[in-house]
Amino acid sequence: MGSGGAINKEYFGDIFLNVYYRIHPNYTGGGLAYEAMNKIIDWLKSNIDDKSKFIIRTDKNNVASVKLAKKLNFQYRSTRDNQLNYGDIFYIK
Repeated sequence: MGSGGAINKEYFGDIFLNVYYRIHPNYTGGGLAYEAMNKIIDWLKSNIDDKSKFIIRTDKNNVASVKLAKKLNFQYRSTRDNQLNYGDIFYIK
């Protein structure tokens, strides 16, 4: 169906838990990524560090990923656009 998780990554001189997810197209649109990412983020906050900063890096044209980042209450940071690759945008929580 897909996969997801988080990995420590350095962006912009700071350490973030980079949240990632890949869902097979046959399973998108049913809320699976949202449910999985909520569980992963909650577990990380409870078991690793409740003060961790989370980041989602996605392509500006990846409409599903942008919608998921917003639904997860991540905040878009336009000042970070295109910092690593052209078309990259970042959402931070």
